[in-house]
Amino acid sequence: MVSIEVRHNEERIIGFTIVEHCESRVCAAVSFLSQNTVNSVKVLTDEPFICDYKPEGGFLKWDREGDSPEADLLLESLLLGLRCLEESYGEEVSLVYAMA
Repeated sequence: MVSIEVRHNEERIIGFTIVEHCESRVCAAVSFLSQNTVNSVKVLTDEPFICDYKPEGGFLKWDREGDSPEADLLLESLLLGLRCLEESYGEEVSLVYAMA
C-alpha cells in the first residue's frame, strides 16, 4: 500500500510525504505524479522547498518554504491526481490530510 500524507494550513498545501511498500502500476503512478510535481515546482516556480528522497524505500518528503501561487496550482494538481488514484484504487492508496 502507498501511504500519502498531505500537510496543509488554513490557506494551502505546505508539504507531503509518500511511503510506498509495493511494486504496482498504482505505486508507479504515485511516484510519477509526485516526482513530476517536485520537478515542476523546481523548474517553473521560484518556490523554495526542502526535499528528502530515498528511491530504494519509496520515500519522498517535500515541504515548501514560500507561498508561490504557481506552486499552489501545481500542488493542487498533484492532490487531484492522488484523489483520483485513491477513488479508483483505494485498496492500494491511503491518502491522509494533516493540519499543520
